[in-house]
Amino acid sequence: MNPKPFVKWAGGKTYLLPELHEILKHFPDDIGYCEPMIGGGALYWTIFDKFKRRIIADVNEELIILYCVIRDMPEELIFELSKPEYSYTHKSDQQSLDTYRRIRASIPDDPVKRAARIMFLLRTCFNGLMRVNKRGQFNVPPGSYKNPDICNAELIRCDSEALQGTLIRHSKTVDTINSLGGGIFLLFVDPPYYDDKKKFTGYSGEFAFEDQVVF
Repeated sequence: MNPKPFVKWAGGKTYLLPELHEILKHFPDDIGYCEPMIGGGALYWTIFDKFKRRIIADVNEELIILYCVIRDMPEELIFELSKPEYSYTHKSDQQSLDTYRRIRASIPDDPVKRAARIMFLLRTCFNGLMRVNKRGQFNVPPGSYKNPDICNAELIRCDSEALQGTLIRHSKTVDTINSLGGGIFLLFVDPPYYDDKKKFTGYSGEFAFEDQVVF
């Protein structure tokens, strides 16, 4: 198995990979790579082994915790997700719906449990959408998936290997870029789409126009 996104992510760039790879041909491999808005990491998983120094980051704390746990504690995450309390078939099944609501309402402190929670939610919620309300609570309804693959152990292990040696940060885009220090980096910045009608502003708090201006 080749590494690939372990969660579906709104605005993913998988469909643009051929064009992005064509652009990357013009860059040497002895520079660093930084993706300060990693999201699902569609590009990262296909080019991570081309760069010796890699930094990925995101403002979404839950997502970054998941990345860190997959890198550092893949077996613990697999064990946690394999427990019966994460069993889910379809939203029309009352037991599955109760499971979804219980996990969505939970606020675990343990990083492995937090990672398992967000993995479960992103694999079962509507369109894999990451959205929170003004109180920071995940508020996406369940999706229409039947028997979703909550725990893909092979993929978790594969992605864990691909993340070894990669610095993972929970920070704003401008802070990540400012922290790069010396050396030459290739930056791939893919911000959430700015919505001036405010139809979707729940990604780690409102993401406004000024948040996209980093220089």
